[in-house]
Amino acid sequence: MQVSSSSDKSAVPMASSKNYCERDETRECAIANANYQKVLTVLDRCLRDDRCAVCRCEKCISDMTALALNFLPPHYYVDAGRGGDIGSPSVMVESAVIEAMKTVVKNPRHEK
Repeated sequence: MQVSSSSDKSAVPMASSKNYCERDETRECAIANANYQKVLTVLDRCLRDDRCAVCRCEKCISDMTALALNFLPPHYYVDAGRGGDIGSPSVMVESAVIEAMKTVVKNPRHEK
């Protein structure tokens, strides 16, 4: 993180274009939402079910993913190798995906 170089005594941290781990300045770290992969997994499983009558176009899938993530609390992490199950419980993720699918089926952003 960079600090503004004003002569002001209250230096304000500025966002850097790259996010480096404190321990190793050569290794770039990415910030991710732990629920993102969980939502994609549940949504993929639901879309493979032939009984599921939803549009499978890229726009609708993106809308369902975004809506489901908005229904869930964010769970951001930096170190992907930390292990353990992080993010929302599976039942919450499944409920969010189902609600998102219902919403998009009722209101697709393209012609039916």
